[in-house]
Amino acid sequence: MAKTTAERQSAFRLRRNDEASHKRINTWIQSGAHRALVRLSKYLKVSQAEVIEKLIATADESVKKTLGRDADKIIRYVNGMK
Repeated sequence: MAKTTAERQSAFRLRRNDEASHKRINTWIQSGAHRALVRLSKYLKVSQAEVIEKLIATADESVKKTLGRDADKIIRYVNGMK
């Protein structure tokens, strides 16, 4: 018997949950931010996920640079504490 769309989507999500290389993000953003995301992905000819990943990586590197070589600050940042 053929699966429904909901059943196929559920199976897809279960398979993706087993992958250590990717995590699912489900959130709401402001309309203007969404329009910018769509524009960026079309302009750069990449997926919206790739735009988000690049923005996060860039912000992460920027914060790391501000920490310098202070081991305590780096450890606190990596462990998610301010």
